[in-house]
Amino acid sequence: MTHHLETDLTRAEIDHRISTLSLDDLCAAAGQVRALGPNPTVVTFSPKVFVPLTRACRDSCGYCTFAADPTEPPLAVAEAGRRAGATECLFTLGDRPEARYPVAAQELKAMGYATTVDYLAHCANQVLRHTGLIPHCNAGVLTREELRKLRAVSASQGLMLESTAERLMEPGGAHDGCDSKRPAGRLRTTDLAGDLRIPFTSGILIGIGETREERVDALFAIRDSDRAHGGHVQEIIVQNFRAKEDTRMRDSPEPPLEELLWTTAVARLIFGPDMAIQVPPNLTPESDDVGGGGGASERTGWRRLLRAGVSDWGGVSPGVTPDHVSPEAPWPHLSELAAVTAAEGFTLVPRLAAQPWYLTGRGRVGVGGIVDRIKAGVVDRTTAGIDEGARERTGCDGVEPDVGGEGDGNTAGVTAVAGHTAASGGGGGYEEWIDPFVAPFVRVLADSEGLGRATGWCPGREEAAAEQEHAEATADVNADANATAVTRDIHDITPAAVGATSRTRAVNTKPWRTARFPRPVELVGVDGAVFGRLGASTTVSEEVSAAISRLAERGAEVLANPSSSAALAAMTASGGDWDAAAAADADAVATLLRARGGDFDAVCAAADALRREQCGDVVSYVVNRNINYTNVCGLACTFCAFSKGPAAEELRGAPYLLPLEEVSRRAAEAWERGATEVCMQGGIHPSFTGDSYVQLLAAAKKGAPDIHVHAFSPLEVFHGAITLGVTVSDFIARLRDAGLGSLPGTAAEVLDDAVRARLCPDKISARDWLEVVSAAHRLGVHTTSTLMFGHVDCDGPEAWARHLLSLRDVHVRSIAERTTGVESRGGLSLDSGRQFSTSQSISGGVGVGFTEFVPLPFVHFEAPVFRAGKSRRGPTLRECMLAHAAARLTLGPAGLTNIQASWVKMGPDMAGHLLSAGCNDLGGTLMNESITRAAGAAYGQELGPQEMEAIIHGVGRTARTRTTLYGVAPAGRRELAMGAEPLLAI
Repeated sequence: MTHHLETDLTRAEIDHRISTLSLDDLCAAAGQVRALGPNPTVVTFSPKVFVPLTRACRDSCGYCTFAADPTEPPLAVAEAGRRAGATECLFTLGDRPEARYPVAAQELKAMGYATTVDYLAHCANQVLRHTGLIPHCNAGVLTREELRKLRAVSASQGLMLESTAERLMEPGGAHDGCDSKRPAGRLRTTDLAGDLRIPFTSGILIGIGETREERVDALFAIRDSDRAHGGHVQEIIVQNFRAKEDTRMRDSPEPPLEELLWTTAVARLIFGPDMAIQVPPNLTPESDDVGGGGGASERTGWRRLLRAGVSDWGGVSPGVTPDHVSPEAPWPHLSELAAVTAAEGFTLVPRLAAQPWYLTGRGRVGVGGIVDRIKAGVVDRTTAGIDEGARERTGCDGVEPDVGGEGDGNTAGVTAVAGHTAASGGGGGYEEWIDPFVAPFVRVLADSEGLGRATGWCPGREEAAAEQEHAEATADVNADANATAVTRDIHDITPAAVGATSRTRAVNTKPWRTARFPRPVELVGVDGAVFGRLGASTTVSEEVSAAISRLAERGAEVLANPSSSAALAAMTASGGDWDAAAAADADAVATLLRARGGDFDAVCAAADALRREQCGDVVSYVVNRNINYTNVCGLACTFCAFSKGPAAEELRGAPYLLPLEEVSRRAAEAWERGATEVCMQGGIHPSFTGDSYVQLLAAAKKGAPDIHVHAFSPLEVFHGAITLGVTVSDFIARLRDAGLGSLPGTAAEVLDDAVRARLCPDKISARDWLEVVSAAHRLGVHTTSTLMFGHVDCDGPEAWARHLLSLRDVHVRSIAERTTGVESRGGLSLDSGRQFSTSQSISGGVGVGFTEFVPLPFVHFEAPVFRAGKSRRGPTLRECMLAHAAARLTLGPAGLTNIQASWVKMGPDMAGHLLSAGCNDLGGTLMNESITRAAGAAYGQELGPQEMEAIIHGVGRTARTRTTLYGVAPAGRRELAMGAEPLLAI
């Protein structure tokens, strides 16, 4: 991972721009470069609490009031922050106070600590375990071992370089008497952090007597360290000096806003588009109030800084702690900061202590996409100073997961990877940058882009209810563990011991899963933006508008000419690259999936408009029954809590295999209750052959001869064919002739083999899945399609985009082909009615394709991968809404017009909201759904037609029962379902 651009501006090039561009032009150039970054419409901040662990310091800087008396206990501050929605605990402290004050050394010794860093490591460990806040440690100039020790209990560290001007240490200078301020020592610490793969914050302090040239010297010194160590500097702070009482520099002039703007713009040009450039908002001078005043409607300083390339506001306390370094400057209210940020066309979004690319391994785009922008005249090549040929893409490293535990936890094994780059295939992400003990704490707070969730909603059931249940079940265990942890001696915290003891605690008590009440305040709405942008401009970004238009045009193009799309070929070719059109399509889909704020609203509105155009106001559902015939499975999918095997004995539920007679009984009961479909799926039972699936099919048909059997995922089909030694096509034909009506498009998970390597390493590949459904389509057997998303680290918008485009291509190619063999059987009398959708016939072809697309949010509660600390808490509500909306905008123009909301995953209420984000179907009533409930969801047993229609009518739509293939359900079936008796107990 790296910030490196092939044509990084040299010092001479920067000096030339400084000397030739006015301040306005310099800021405009910086703004253009910032717009090329990974999140061009997002401005981030970290909701934090500020814990000054000790204010004693060996230095006596002329501008600092930080050195003072001790403060309140860190745990109390952190817990107050947790309740207010903070996710970061910023530890600051004076540099080695024990070196100057004998009393400090004595107090440390009395508490059992050799150094202040030892005490900090202990406190960070306690805050992490007991509150879940992620520590960020600013501990001054440190040794390699001290950095390593803190890495084991934090996600990031920092040290301001401040300046490279040695003359500031001379008598009367700002750093007079401050040995730790020597630039060489501070740069050495920065270099060591790079060796140890620590996300590291640095920056400069302006207005302390340095010149502009010396500021540029300091920025280049930081950049050199960053480049030499593979991109470990996560953010650059440009901080302006504030004069404080009781300091030597109390009468020194403060730098005006123009100096802050100049330095910020230069920093952006030096570091390029993908570095986070940060300016503390509480210190920003305003033209009408150099102390940082001004009304929310003004805030000229904030606005101009945003135009000059600022992409991050730094840590802001949500009303809990002051800025202890500058206590005279209160934090802004988040609502005001959000409103001003939105007024400048950006969305304010919370992040975590580590910048997102250190979590996802992706997002540093270098100059990706700049060629098109230069050619289009959006960016001036000379002003931006970026070469047309430079382009860099990052992705998932594909490392197989270790879900059996928490990793080795031995920070002594952290690799020094100087010169590591994304282009070299190093991957990045948690494995490289975050200690194994810390990583699960970070994952539970993160979304798919490595930013903060900042909301408690998750798929399957209410998080608060789930955590309450967990709290009650583990109360005694946690109480004992916590009591032990509180008395734990700091001498246990060594590079090896931290990993070993923390790993043991995580496996046994999993403190990152601990229920904590009351629940924290939610900082964002469903759109992923901080509350407060109401009334601000709702202008849609150019990127989102262009993406929506492109997908509409490309959908029509591939619909008319299926061979024009190369995405499927690129996906399935070993090591193949995406061609330009496919890559642009993927970028467009990913842009929609990343939308926040006003862009989020625009994507959902566009999807709803297309739904209305394609499907009208009819919302359909099918009366059906799930028959999960076995939960015994020989595979080791890390997300699955349903299957039972040697690796899943501790999960709830006993192994079972339904007798064929029970399968027949359940099918018959479903028919009697008005069902038109049974859906049959199960684990890959070690004793099953292809004949087993044929027998299950026959059993269902025996119980209900006229029912449509929607059965067997592509994985099961593949397994059946292999066991019989026949081709997939031959096996599908046999199933079809035995009465199979259609295939469920499950087991797709994410059609990206790097994701599959972590999620389901022994399942069929993405290519195999696509070939099975394509074979079914050629044989006249319809299939559905799905996406199971929101789990492992490399699962995110880019992977989801590739998945959707692969489905689009299969669909248009399938329906353009002439079907071979006999007409699809199984419930033919039920599926021959009028169709709701026109997605099954194009360009004169008589082929069949996907009947629907169903996004399936990952339900995390009992999933092995979550229990091992290797996954997020499922997708956020924003991500769920966008998955459905982006599917409508990607698949709808290509003729796949049925987008289904899964009430089992989303819950009935949220499924109703999805009807305004592109969905036209609520799926099945699902008598006896077992798979999602095994993962810990509260929904899934059955949602009757009365409840289904209440949801539909509640959003002003027309309800209609359908068949599996989207025909109108035969007369009398709905009425029978409405009056059905309760299911017999099973």
